[in-house]
Amino acid sequence: MNAAGELILERGYDGFALRPVAERIGYSATTIYLHFADKDALIAAVIDEGFGRFLRALQAVDTPDPLGRIADLGRAYVRFGLENRVYYQLMFMQRPDLLNVGSREHQRERTGTFEILVDAVQRALDAGALRPDDPVDYSRVLWAAVHGIVALAVKLPRFDDTTVARTTELMLDLLNRGIER
Repeated sequence: MNAAGELILERGYDGFALRPVAERIGYSATTIYLHFADKDALIAAVIDEGFGRFLRALQAVDTPDPLGRIADLGRAYVRFGLENRVYYQLMFMQRPDLLNVGSREHQRERTGTFEILVDAVQRALDAGALRPDDPVDYSRVLWAAVHGIVALAVKLPRFDDTTVARTTELMLDLLNRGIER
């Protein structure tokens, strides 16, 4: 999975093929074709693996304070994106058309990542910590904000760890003050 993801990012989708993946991991091309029908099937499997990891990273956030939980989920999102750049780019930046491909289990993982955020926002709303509004709309705004930080960090070399940390904290503060009750 790692070799496939790295090759996709190195060569782009059009330059990606299964044979170089096999070469990189020391197998014959025929072995790869025993497991994956074509390159889209392999890319979809890499995306599945990424979402499984992403879901586990978000599930690990165990913050009882409603606003703190939302902030910690945002931090976990950014951390995941930066620690798993290959997966992140395939999941959200390179092949989002493959998000609807896969088994029901994988679809649940994909939607489950967003549902964790919606649930956290709903809990904050129920606790009276946020101004009343639609939890899905709030969640989309929060997602867009953390995605923007990760996308900038992945694509811009000047967006270093210090800048990412500072930008993340400032964004979380601004968003909290904007939706806090």
